[in-house]
Amino acid sequence: MSQSAVLRVAITGTLIALGMVTTASPALAAPNLQLPFPCGQQWRLDTWAHAPALDMVKEPDQHGTDGATLVAPAAGTVNQSFYHSNAGNVIQINHGGGYFTTYLHLESRAVSVGARVSMGTTIGRVGKTGPTSNGHPHLHFELGYDADGSGSASWGTAGSERVRPTFNGVTYGGSNGQTWRNVTSRNCSSPGLDAPAMMRDDGDGSMTIYRWTSSGSAFGRASDYTSGGWTMSNTGDRVASGDVDGDGKDDVVAAYQNSDGTFSFHVWKNGVSYAGKWYTSGPYALGPVDGRLVVADFNGDGKAEPAMMRDDGDGSMTIYRWTSSGSAFGRASDYTSGGWTMANVGDRVASGDVDGDGKDDIVATYQNSDGTFSYHVWKNGVSYAGKWYTSGPYALGPVDGRLVVADLTGDGKAEPAMMRDDGDGSMTIYRWTSSGSAFSRASDYTSGGWTMSNVGNRVASGDVDGDGKDDIVATYQNSDGTFSYHVWKNGLSYAGKWYTSGPYALGPVDGRLVLGNW
Repeated sequence: MSQSAVLRVAITGTLIALGMVTTASPALAAPNLQLPFPCGQQWRLDTWAHAPALDMVKEPDQHGTDGATLVAPAAGTVNQSFYHSNAGNVIQINHGGGYFTTYLHLESRAVSVGARVSMGTTIGRVGKTGPTSNGHPHLHFELGYDADGSGSASWGTAGSERVRPTFNGVTYGGSNGQTWRNVTSRNCSSPGLDAPAMMRDDGDGSMTIYRWTSSGSAFGRASDYTSGGWTMSNTGDRVASGDVDGDGKDDVVAAYQNSDGTFSFHVWKNGVSYAGKWYTSGPYALGPVDGRLVVADFNGDGKAEPAMMRDDGDGSMTIYRWTSSGSAFGRASDYTSGGWTMANVGDRVASGDVDGDGKDDIVATYQNSDGTFSYHVWKNGVSYAGKWYTSGPYALGPVDGRLVVADLTGDGKAEPAMMRDDGDGSMTIYRWTSSGSAFSRASDYTSGGWTMSNVGNRVASGDVDGDGKDDIVATYQNSDGTFSYHVWKNGLSYAGKWYTSGPYALGPVDGRLVLGNW
């Protein structure tokens, strides 16, 4: 039997088991996809009898299909990663705008639910798992549109939400029985690595956003942005980063107090291209917000949006929230607490997907009256989920604002870590893990000589080495007037200094350090 006949038999078996499908009718533009294989590889694409879904085998003779590296065709968030009784290992990625890509019969899965991926990120390996593969190695690929608003795209059964995919500007899957030979992958962008950026007061009524790139083992200087008129006291430490336009690259957001009593969110795409004001409020004083601005994807649509925790001045607080259209922020529903003393929190507020549902959450540390502290969690920034951890005696003062929430273990769930001044010329990074409903203590890191005043609150987290696990970065003012970026892989293993500057005072940066994939 010919190879194509063998493959046709395999796919026919799949259709019998999974059923024929109909096509959903999307209302928004589909994501810009590249073939889900490393740059330059050539693959054969077939619709067989299940258009617009595609089955893919490696050219020229299918050898090398089994175990082939599978990479993300566009940026997104993993919302399914599991073993299916018929389809074998399955991954689905949410690319925003209602679009999802689904991958069946994988030999292995390299990502968990909640993992953020960039174009080119390895997500698994092609295989022949599940009885509907009929033992024939191939990738069954589907682009789906969530027509019913369920939060995912159905696949592989009658009435599922498949639509025609476009790779590198060419649309495939128009009808059954189509074959495309020697389709070359243009998935040539290396997965982005997170790198630091700092917003620094120039002292002359302007500011500069200084940026770096990451090689995976060191930071190198990148192009900067310098503003026109900018009064840094109107911003304070209200600077954060996230992918607000859904292009797979992070952006910088700052909240600025206007002279008329309103405030505006300013956006710099990729941290360097000024995109203007994305929102201007009515009367609203930013002072009670202090540095409690976070930017994260709270609704799971692939675009990050800002939220601010503000002291109401009456023993309560409100988390103010916005959504992102990709070019502007619009107001969303808020959360208002009962009894809450903001002085017990300070600036220890951060965001991350602590329950692994593909949507970010807000975490705050609160100093209790008995000398313990608790981690409070708000799912998606608006639904209070209670205390996820309460410590023994532990003073939060030596932590100051050095709380991060990140996926330090690579399990798809973010967890908190705090850098605390030990008071003896050393510091400890205290770490926790997340079960999805509570935090538990993990192993810590304790330094040798370390002067915390040389760091201030310039501590942030992101995946700087591309291993799928977040890391911690701190800027340290050296005694010779330079500064260094120190890195702790996965928040625990000290990786040394990744960059040392020329003369550069960190004081005008204050706490305005962010990490992002620029």
